[in-house]
Amino acid sequence: MKIRSTAKRLLLICMVSLLLLCFALSENARAQTAGSVETIPVDNTEAKNDGLGFMPTFELKDLKGNVVSSAQFKGKVLMIDFWASWCAPCLKEMPHFQKLYEQYQRQGFEMVGITLDVDPADVQKVLAETGARYTMLFADEEDRIQAAFGVQGIPTTFIIDREGKLREKIVGFAYKEEFEEILKGLLADSISMRSR
Repeated sequence: MKIRSTAKRLLLICMVSLLLLCFALSENARAQTAGSVETIPVDNTEAKNDGLGFMPTFELKDLKGNVVSSAQFKGKVLMIDFWASWCAPCLKEMPHFQKLYEQYQRQGFEMVGITLDVDPADVQKVLAETGARYTMLFADEEDRIQAAFGVQGIPTTFIIDREGKLREKIVGFAYKEEFEEILKGLLADSISMRSR
């Protein structure tokens, strides 16, 4: 009986050690490849924004293959969501994003989804299921857009003010009300700034 208990402990220790070794090796491989990934330059020289800085500039393709530039959203309150078709929390957020887009678009709010998917059919299927009709873009194949924004997992959502400053980074699932509270504040700030 003691031998069986000792064998179980040794097996458990070996399994934990193996998991730790795999994790360390994957982190080491990630660190080595990170240096070879070209990142999109980010101008954060004037940023005094809780360390988030300014939105990186980008040009990405939409579902029709048209190039969409970050410059097209200048002067708007912008929410950018990084997602993928295989991410259940991402899909759960999308109907909320559509409702926010419909509700606040006339006040200068734009919503952009950046998918990590490569197959347009997967994306079209998700859009049909979730009812999302806001701007959808494909991440670049080299993952430069994720590196520029500092995305390490999905869903990750950024909220950007009219000046292009990153105001919030929300990692993981969040409810509509959490996003809406932030948006209302930014939209109200921009309205009061215009009336001055």
